[in-house]
Amino acid sequence: MNQDFLSNTELFFSSSIDSERNKIVISDEEFHHLSKVMRKKEGDKIFVTDGKGAIYESEITALNKKKAALKILDTIKYSDKLGNISFYIPNLHNKERMRFAVEKLIELGFTKIRIYNSSRTIAKGFNQAKWEKVAVAAIKQSLRAFLPEISFCENLMKSEISNLIFFDQNGTDKLIDARGKINFGDNISVLIGPEGGLSEEEISLLKPKYLFKLNDYRLRSETAVIAAASIISSLV
Repeated sequence: MNQDFLSNTELFFSSSIDSERNKIVISDEEFHHLSKVMRKKEGDKIFVTDGKGAIYESEITALNKKKAALKILDTIKYSDKLGNISFYIPNLHNKERMRFAVEKLIELGFTKIRIYNSSRTIAKGFNQAKWEKVAVAAIKQSLRAFLPEISFCENLMKSEISNLIFFDQNGTDKLIDARGKINFGDNISVLIGPEGGLSEEEISLLKPKYLFKLNDYRLRSETAVIAAASIISSLV
């Protein structure tokens, strides 16, 4: 198989895949989508990802009221090209904008997403189960083979941040011109500031290694996330 097979297909997700025995089981919400929404039946061929870098062409061999059994026909494996980049985004007050930003990061291939609180963050809560569902839906929609790791930093200052790319409107260099200035082979952290910005003390403690601006205008946090992610994914 090559990438072209994905363009006109529906992708399913399963955490119950035994590649050595060529078996897949689909259950729960994903089974409901397969059987009730997509109305798949025995003998149909579908594509399934394990979220660990593989997509399997599979055939449904059995259906009952609660799950589907499949056999694996073929496998295509992917590399996590952005796996060394941790993308830090603020815990936004507007959850719809927050969800939009996270979905776009996943669609662009980022697999390490850190949602953080800082001294000027307004929203404080974090629902891990909710964001895991968002992640599964996003990889299916964008036909991605890696289920991203979405984690929460209650205190940004205690997070393990390395080779930090930080954005400042007063910066002289634009991120779009960063090729050759950043070693993308290193473990890198990208941080988008919250709605009220980071405090001077926080910026001082974080010690950014790279300083860039996205463009000549002030952007909302969620817009900055998408702009930065789009540029970085094109540079790597």
